[in-house]
Amino acid sequence: MTSTVQLVIMWQDVALAWEPEKRDGFTRMLLPQDDIWKPDISLMNGFEKIAPLGAAFMNVDVRWDGYVQWKPLSIVETTCTVDMTHFPYDTQICPLQVGAWSGLMQDIY
Repeated sequence: MTSTVQLVIMWQDVALAWEPEKRDGFTRMLLPQDDIWKPDISLMNGFEKIAPLGAAFMNVDVRWDGYVQWKPLSIVETTCTVDMTHFPYDTQICPLQVGAWSGLMQDIY
C-alpha cells in the first residue's frame, strides 16, 4: 500500500528558547528541519526500507519558549495482510506503525 502521510509532532527544546523583547518582538521562526535536533521517527513497517520521515527542504516552526512543531510529510509503502473472504463487502485495516529508534524499540512491537 502506498500512502501519503503527514504527522504533527511537538516537543520543547529549551536550547532554542529566546526572549522576544530582546529579539525585536519575534515570537516564532521557521528553521530547516535538518538544522535542529528532532526525534528519529520512522515508519517501522515500511515495505522496502526504514527511513526517517520528512525531507531536507521542510521546515520546523519554533516558538520563543522553545516549543517546536514539525509536520513531516512522506510518501510511504507498507505491507499488510488482506482478507478477501467477504470481497467486495469487506473492510480492510492496514495500520501504519510509527516509532523512534532511540530508546523506544520496546514500544513498537
